[in-house]
Amino acid sequence: MLQLFHHFLASLKHKDIANARGDLYKIGRLVRNNIDTTPWSTEFYGFQFFINKKYFEATLFYWIAATLYDLEDNPKESVIGFRKCVDSLNQINVILNQNGESNSPIIKHHVLLLMHEIKKMCCAKIGVNMHFKCKSELFVFHFVEWSENLIKDWESRRQTLTEAIQRVAKIYGNAPKRLLLYGDLLCHLGYTYARLSQYDEAIRYFKLSLEVYCTADDPSTPEEKLKRIQDGQLNLDWTMRRKMFAEKK
Repeated sequence: MLQLFHHFLASLKHKDIANARGDLYKIGRLVRNNIDTTPWSTEFYGFQFFINKKYFEATLFYWIAATLYDLEDNPKESVIGFRKCVDSLNQINVILNQNGESNSPIIKHHVLLLMHEIKKMCCAKIGVNMHFKCKSELFVFHFVEWSENLIKDWESRRQTLTEAIQRVAKIYGNAPKRLLLYGDLLCHLGYTYARLSQYDEAIRYFKLSLEVYCTADDPSTPEEKLKRIQDGQLNLDWTMRRKMFAEKK
């Protein structure tokens, strides 16, 4: 394990993303076959590395924690653990992105790939209340798509958001209109389509997000709901202006 860990760090130092990713998968398999820790303690080690600004080490331990959460007998605890690990990896991506665009390949080809793997674990987990699991999945998808937004990977973000919206609509039917986060995902998809210059699709999703913001019953405060509606209308107006400008060219 220690040799793999040092090899992982060396690969990252030399921006050898393929070998670094391979090391992480080997470590994940080793942990699965050799359980000598808990997901909570491993996640705590990741947090300790994070607060000490050792982001690559933190990434490693959050990934190991996710593999351990996947082995938990309590599927609800697994889903909660997946959500926490992906949230933490997204925070790492935010900091890496702030430290310079040169980190974009590491985010895209390394951290985001691990986040997608955890997303798959979460979606595959059974034995959890369907609505609870769906809400947790929404947050997992949100953290993934936000990391894709950081590096301006619009096509990947479109695919992630589309998958999230399809999954939640399949489970809730019309009920997602009560969930504020569902409105956010629709809004983010509208913004992504605008960045891809697909303005008709962008306008459609901005309008759908406004419908959700108006009917959602889970905002923490009325002010929060009002701000979403105002921001959504601004996004819609901005996109309609961009469409008119593009058509005049």
